[in-house]
Amino acid sequence: IDPLSNVTSVPSLKIDHSFNSTSRISFYWGEWENLVPKSGADGLPFPLSPGRIFITHSHTLRVNFDKTVTPTLLVHAGIGYLRYDHTDSAPPSVLGYDSPSLLGLTGSATSPAGFPRLVGLSTAQGGVASTLGPVNANDYYNDKPTAVFSGTLIRGNHTYKAGGEWRRDVWSDVNTRGSQGVYNF
Repeated sequence: IDPLSNVTSVPSLKIDHSFNSTSRISFYWGEWENLVPKSGADGLPFPLSPGRIFITHSHTLRVNFDKTVTPTLLVHAGIGYLRYDHTDSAPPSVLGYDSPSLLGLTGSATSPAGFPRLVGLSTAQGGVASTLGPVNANDYYNDKPTAVFSGTLIRGNHTYKAGGEWRRDVWSDVNTRGSQGVYNF
């Protein structure tokens, strides 16, 4: 893949099934994936480049069930799950760089091993970045389970609807940013 390319794929699948004239079920799966192998065009190779890779995955699962209980009463139930996973990080080759043997760095700054961040060597003038090495090492996750239940009742000229929805939104930020060592000059 070209280091400055951007690749996106969006596959999905939906299946509907009718058990009989009063009961039906549907299933949906979808994925969104975006890959940007290197952000920024600084011209430096890894591990010196502060460029980052961006990888985003989003998975959606949903199952719905509809039942016509009587000609005037419809019931709907559904469950779903959404998983968002975004990596904003220096590539694995930088974070796994063997700095103890290749650079002679030892101590707590080398756990986990990786190329250190070098700050203050220059300014952003003249095409040289003010920071060299990894500037980010984060994985962001967002999990959203959901459930819904509703009923629709028709009485004469009136339609009554009632229902409820449950959602849980869980955000996680897993990062090792700076654990490879930060050297400020």
